[in-house]
Amino acid sequence: MPINVKYSSKEKSEKFLDQLKITMEDPIALVPQCLHEGMLCPFVQYRKKIYSMVQANKLDRYAGSADQFLSGVSETYKVISSGSVPILGTIHTPFGNLEYSKRGNTDEVVLAGVQNSQNETFRMLAFSSLVKSRGVRIYSSKTRFLATCKDDAPDIDFFEEILNEHSIPCTKHDIIEIGNSESYMDLIFLSKVTVRIHDDYRQNIIPIISKHILVRNPELDFTISCNILSQISDEVPMEIRMQYLSGKADTRTIIDGTRTFRKKKALSMKYFIIGDSVYKTAEEFLMAVENVNYDPMKINGIIENLTEGLELETPSFRKLLEMLWKEHRDEIISIYYPESSPEERRKLSGDPLSQLNQLGSIKDEIEVDNSISVSAWSPDAEFLLELIKIHRKRGSDEASRYAERNLTNSIRKSIYIAYLSVTGDSKKRGWMFSPEQSELALRLAGPLKSIISGNAEQMKEGMEELKKYGV
Repeated sequence: MPINVKYSSKEKSEKFLDQLKITMEDPIALVPQCLHEGMLCPFVQYRKKIYSMVQANKLDRYAGSADQFLSGVSETYKVISSGSVPILGTIHTPFGNLEYSKRGNTDEVVLAGVQNSQNETFRMLAFSSLVKSRGVRIYSSKTRFLATCKDDAPDIDFFEEILNEHSIPCTKHDIIEIGNSESYMDLIFLSKVTVRIHDDYRQNIIPIISKHILVRNPELDFTISCNILSQISDEVPMEIRMQYLSGKADTRTIIDGTRTFRKKKALSMKYFIIGDSVYKTAEEFLMAVENVNYDPMKINGIIENLTEGLELETPSFRKLLEMLWKEHRDEIISIYYPESSPEERRKLSGDPLSQLNQLGSIKDEIEVDNSISVSAWSPDAEFLLELIKIHRKRGSDEASRYAERNLTNSIRKSIYIAYLSVTGDSKKRGWMFSPEQSELALRLAGPLKSIISGNAEQMKEGMEELKKYGV
């Protein structure tokens, strides 16, 4: 911690002395309550020694002692006894600056901790030397000052208290929970207290907890787990953990980093991923992929022979095709359209799904042509057959456009209005036709309906029927 030394004004000196006098009114309060007060507990020993100092009125007894805390207590007493503080040292910490006055060889940080005991964060520094040398842990909140000389943690209420102190909304049951979204990380202290932080709460709480806990190795005392893709691994890599424990990353960054790490591991294991769902077989994966026109299961053989897994953000067949297309284009086309010719394949354009759809349209048009086995016996019958083909291939709008370009006589107009009545569009265009044409259309509508929607035999019968009306 950076340290500066400077002269202090008379007013500041007197204020600092008053602060030290308050501290030394009850020096035993400088010592935290240990969670394990055994015979060899250093905090029990400190209480006894300070009590002895007070009883003997010899608070300077440990001035120059090798024990930094006791030395700091005695040195603070000597500062009070001197009656002046001409020079103050300042230590710069992540939690603010703290001042101290030195009259001996006590470690400055320890001394500053003793002399700033009214501050719930800085008072822990009085035991910073003991934390480093013996691995004790210090815990401080507004209402509690605790320590442990063993690997132990205060109860969960302590953590709830410090979070409430910093206005962090949380709930407490067996664990403490912050936020409520689906993805979360668990910050676990000494395997005893769990703070579950959901990714809708972005703030890193380590800087807040660090104001209330002084330990030698935070990276060992705190562990992080994450529920995301836990079926793949429970590992959170050290570099990701350290980003959080050093206060450099927020909750979502840790969860996203863990997600990326575990997905990469899943793909190397030849698993398949959609969003945050993992599928261990190609069959399970393809069953989850959605498409109404193409059965994804047909490319199961391709997926099974991949050297690593695949990841989709959503169950999109289009995206799956895009991932496979460069290496497996002809194979995929052959699976869905084995009858397609090399020339048809060369003419394809657009994204992979569009190319399949183009082949589908070609196939549909061929099937439509093959389904019409009757032949035209007149130019008007040829007009009718072309109208039916376009309707079956591309729908009523395209068929109507064709018809309106070719309404060259009264028979064709009657055929067209009959077509419109069958498809339900006659009200939109009824004004285009004469009463005579509409009357003939009524007689044509029945046979035309069989031609439009019937099978080959019904179509043949319908065409024969139309001959009676001069088509």
